[in-house]
Amino acid sequence: MTTYSADGTVLKSENGGQNWQPIQIDPTATFIKIQFIDHLYGKILAFDGYIASTQDGGASWQVDSLNYDFRTNDYRWPLNDIYFTSPDTGWLAIGYFFLPNLDISAESAGALLKTENGGNYWSIVDSGDTKYSCIFFRENKTGWISIRSVNSGAKLLFTSNGGRNWDDIYYGVEWQILYFDGANHGFGISGTYLGKTNDGGVNWEVQEYMDPPAPESGYKNL
Repeated sequence: MTTYSADGTVLKSENGGQNWQPIQIDPTATFIKIQFIDHLYGKILAFDGYIASTQDGGASWQVDSLNYDFRTNDYRWPLNDIYFTSPDTGWLAIGYFFLPNLDISAESAGALLKTENGGNYWSIVDSGDTKYSCIFFRENKTGWISIRSVNSGAKLLFTSNGGRNWDDIYYGVEWQILYFDGANHGFGISGTYLGKTNDGGVNWEVQEYMDPPAPESGYKNL
């Protein structure tokens, strides 16, 4: 079992969570997502353009080189989510959405990347004015992506052929975390909101469970 913290440290347990061993990768990184494909191979994602890999169950980590550097002027687009369906095949969701502020108009940009060699090289599936917020695959072919842009709003996209084609199935909420335990039954997180679907993401029951004391508060994972 492996978890992570905000100072570039992962914690590993080998006794079901009774004890944890800290492994610091980079004290300047802010990790936001960790995924293990099997008991040895894992990826960790940092908000600020950082991906690291392990092939020994989290005992040691190596920094991956990302062959793209997406920016708007000096602002580097944040890495929002990473998901691997196998040790070779993975997806990377990138982008930002800024709400309008006083006389500054809303702005969004982002990209969806895919790798088929474990992250040694990433190809661009799409890049433009759309923020790719999060991505989840139930298996190699069935997957969902949450996106948001100034022009098209918040949408949920679905693929049944491994990402060759994506269909819009839902409008309204920008999901920041998605989890499906079957083809139909799934959950979503969007800040202080929790969502539940029983039809594969076409319809959602959305409720707010938290009164945020600060702008950065809200649910982080499920």
